[in-house]
Amino acid sequence: AVRGLMASHAEVQAALDTFAASEQPGELNEVLIKPIHEIARTGIVSYKWGSLSFVLVHRLRDVLRDSPPPKEGEVASYQQGEGTWEESCASVCSMLHSLDGPPFTVQRLCELLAKPTQHHRSRLKLLSAVDKLVSVSTLSPTYSPEEAVVILEQAEKRVAEERARAEAELALRREQQQQALAAAAAAAGGG
Repeated sequence: AVRGLMASHAEVQAALDTFAASEQPGELNEVLIKPIHEIARTGIVSYKWGSLSFVLVHRLRDVLRDSPPPKEGEVASYQQGEGTWEESCASVCSMLHSLDGPPFTVQRLCELLAKPTQHHRSRLKLLSAVDKLVSVSTLSPTYSPEEAVVILEQAEKRVAEERARAEAELALRREQQQQALAAAAAAAGGG
């Protein structure tokens, strides 16, 4: 499964580069959305930030546009001292695009962009969450596709080992419970 990442990586990177270079980029397609879901799942960035950030900003604009509007009271309180809704959206998008690399919060950012309404029911709350995620100075490393594969394979191995260990512990506990029940039944029957 992890090796499939490298097979399509060049195709995805080429699509990201083309999208970023386009003056009229258009809609995001499945290939362009793929890195957002990968990063949301793994936290590993293996695409060029310069191209990826264009897609993240475009997705953020789409998500904010398509999210349910904030309640009337929220709009009024949000706008006090913060500028208009459009200015606030533009400011957050600009902060994201101006980062020199992926923020250390990139996994959570991609989780929100992949499933924007799962945790935030209004675009105000979503914008506020994204604002906090991009208002950071610490950056996350960007890996080559080969490094990403190694990291993912190591993570999958650790998960498999932990799962096997947990299953063995559970089997041992069940066996001990059965022995205790059998001993209790024997003591009750013999006493």
